[in-house]
Amino acid sequence: MPKHTSAGDPVAQLAEHLTFNQRVPGSSPGGITLKRPDSISNQGVFCLQRAFIGVPPSPGLQLLSASMSTKQRISLICLGLLFIAAGLNHFINPAFYAPMMPPYLPAHAELIFISGVLEVIAGIGVFLPKWRKRSGLFMILIMIGVFPANLHMALNPADFADVPLWFLYLRLPLQGVLMWWAWAATRVED
Repeated sequence: MPKHTSAGDPVAQLAEHLTFNQRVPGSSPGGITLKRPDSISNQGVFCLQRAFIGVPPSPGLQLLSASMSTKQRISLICLGLLFIAAGLNHFINPAFYAPMMPPYLPAHAELIFISGVLEVIAGIGVFLPKWRKRSGLFMILIMIGVFPANLHMALNPADFADVPLWFLYLRLPLQGVLMWWAWAATRVED
């Protein structure tokens, strides 16, 4: 087991040990295995079944390379989880997104559903090395696609009286920061 530079930091330890299909006693073949370091104990192993992703992983496929820094791993994990959570929220709370839709766009309910599906796909994609860079570009395209909703909110603050005006305007440049994050985090070499 390699030395851990993240001693005492459980998030960093988790990021260092997120891998597919490790040969660990008690893990299911083809599942996602989260393995705690040997210094903690091998009994802290648990799996999420392949249904989590829907596609059986390749044997030995490593999600986050050992050559990545802890910051890179955490950045990728946070980016992927952010997009997955945001996408799932489109299904859990679609009424939240309906007022954001510019009136000139057709089929609001369908666009909310489609953008949720695309965000979940992009979020999952950053965890798959083969698709990581493409998923980063896909995230940027999604953010460009939803920018009209952010612009609509900023141009019509009276329609969003419960949202502070400063936040409506902050969302516009924040979109650029998120695009840069998606680009930078997914350019990591495995």
